[in-house]
Amino acid sequence: MRIAITGGAGFIGSRIAKRLHENGHDVNVIDHLQRAKQEGIEMLRNIGVDITREDVTSPNLAESFKSMKPDAVVHAAALISVKEAEEKPELYDRVNSGGTLNALLAARAAGAGHFVYMGSSAVYGNPRYLPIDEKHPTNPISIYGASKLNGEIYANYFRAQGMKVFIPRLFNVYGTGQNPEYSGVITIFKRKIEEGKNLVVYGDGRQTRDFVHVNDVAEIVCKGIESEVSETVNIGTGKPVTINEIAEKMIELSGANLSVEHAKALPSDVLESVADTKLMERLGFKPRVSLEIGLGEFFKRQEN
Repeated sequence: MRIAITGGAGFIGSRIAKRLHENGHDVNVIDHLQRAKQEGIEMLRNIGVDITREDVTSPNLAESFKSMKPDAVVHAAALISVKEAEEKPELYDRVNSGGTLNALLAARAAGAGHFVYMGSSAVYGNPRYLPIDEKHPTNPISIYGASKLNGEIYANYFRAQGMKVFIPRLFNVYGTGQNPEYSGVITIFKRKIEEGKNLVVYGDGRQTRDFVHVNDVAEIVCKGIESEVSETVNIGTGKPVTINEIAEKMIELSGANLSVEHAKALPSDVLESVADTKLMERLGFKPRVSLEIGLGEFFKRQEN
């Protein structure tokens, strides 16, 4: 298959591109490269994946897609910082909402039959019940979550018009290679450990999260494309873990003589989150990387 990936030089997008390339697909990446890490760019170039420098909000996106003639489009381009979204709401609306509409229109114009919108569990907000299934009401409590929900609404409209649309709602994705300025708590903790600083946990640290490894996400998206899935599906492990537990485990794995400090809770911080993975499993998707192994990857480089 010919597959175009917006945001394909980013943390998640580049892993998806690599996995699809390994499965023999013809992959083209579109990325403005302003926030992509160099290691992701070099990895794509090393395996021979073409990178087109283009902004997902640009009207030129349609021409880029037409020249690629993709069978499927993976829309992984997004701004992802909850904090930054509160400071720059218009930017997040333009990129995450408007950029998704632009990508959908461009994909349809190019004749792509399958569209993958990389969604987020942030659309749920504070859950009414646990675990969170796909029928749970959406009620985001952050600008970021609202912008991702707006993208879903556009994607669902195109699904209703006949396009096959797969929306993997990602819970907390982690792995080596994340940009610490715009990433989750695990990568932030890793940077603090490298700096020899105590880990800061906001609130009492009993907030729960469902951490899923980026390689598992890439594998699931690849399978979803190959089987032409057209559903909204939670992507997580179904196993909640507290922020305190993550902090303590990372200190243990690093061997650092550090401790955990607590700061004032963030108003946009969801208190509990864990995925109901029944639908994911019925579709044949199953995460394989355990949290112990995934966290251990962050410290292997220090041992070499």
